[in-house]
Amino acid sequence: MPTWILLWPPVVEFLFFDNMKFMNATGQTIFLDVPAREITNRISQSNKEERPLLASLAPDELKDKIEFLRSQRIAFYSQAHITLTGSVQLSELISSLKP
Repeated sequence: MPTWILLWPPVVEFLFFDNMKFMNATGQTIFLDVPAREITNRISQSNKEERPLLASLAPDELKDKIEFLRSQRIAFYSQAHITLTGSVQLSELISSLKP
C-alpha cells in the first residue's frame, strides 16, 4: 500500500534540507495549491494564535504575509508528485490517489 504525504501550506518544517527528496522517495506527495486569498480566509476563520508567524498580524497584514511565505516556499511545494489546484473537493483528492 503506498504512503501518501499531503503538502498544504504552511507545512514548512518538512520542506528544508533533503526532506522533500526523502518524502518523494518514501511515498507519493500531494501539493494542495490553494490561492493565498483562500489560505488567508481559512486562517482568519481558525485559531490564528496557534500559528506563531501569523498570530500578531492584523487582517490586512495577514494576506501579505501569506503571499510572501507562499512565494518563498512554492519551489519546494512544486516538487510534489501531484498538484491539485484551487479549492479541492474531497472527491477530487480521493480520485487523484487511485492508481
